[in-house]
Amino acid sequence: MDEQPIRVPPPAGSAEPAEWLTSRIAMFGANWVTGTVGTGWPAYARIFHPLDDAVDALRWSDVAATHGHRMHPGAQWEIISTDQPDLPLKSGRGFPGEPELGHLHQRALAALCHILAPHTTTAQRCWFALWEGRGWMHEGAHTMLTAPGPSGDGTAAAPHDWQLELTGPKFALPYRSYHLFGGPLQDATQLGYWVSADCFHPQSPNLMWPNDHAWCLATEIDFDTTLVGGSQDLVADITASPHLEALAISPEAAVGMPG
Repeated sequence: MDEQPIRVPPPAGSAEPAEWLTSRIAMFGANWVTGTVGTGWPAYARIFHPLDDAVDALRWSDVAATHGHRMHPGAQWEIISTDQPDLPLKSGRGFPGEPELGHLHQRALAALCHILAPHTTTAQRCWFALWEGRGWMHEGAHTMLTAPGPSGDGTAAAPHDWQLELTGPKFALPYRSYHLFGGPLQDATQLGYWVSADCFHPQSPNLMWPNDHAWCLATEIDFDTTLVGGSQDLVADITASPHLEALAISPEAAVGMPG
């Protein structure tokens, strides 16, 4: 291939752009909403991760209605997806048909970025943080075996410069450490890794914000939810989008409320 098919977000020059987050986020604190996306926002939205990346994917509200539950901002998948809420927590999360943990599908992420862009003056300068613990980030993760095809050709490995550069700066929040990248907002969908020249595995940002700090997005690695903190107008636009399943949520919202 002569041309690079993606714009790989480069590492940040330093971890300084993330310093403003450290005083706003207290992960695993008393409140899960502000502890994940930060305190002090005028409004918050909870985006429920799609069950898969298809245009017509079932929504949480569809599943809740099927099992006789009410959809609400604090809904839990383990409760709304069964009519026997006392069963142990489900296993196998992340497979098609269930909301994925720690990742917002590309279709939903692209739609969200389209909404976020008008609500910042620095859409061309944004910051993306990825949790350092994913297996593909470590040495040897991109080694692959190739099997000859009908023409005798093996599966082509992706060029090294298609992969994210992981030697750049990192920053820490309680119990988490992140690689920091920068670039235009639309490049959020280009984070991830190339298994081969024909197979890209996207990874949505675990944290994302514009340089003017107009909003912040958080997808905690153990959550099936993406949270956004920002203006009242931004949250209204997110919850009104036909491309997302989202509800406004209180910064003091509890989880585990009856379905």
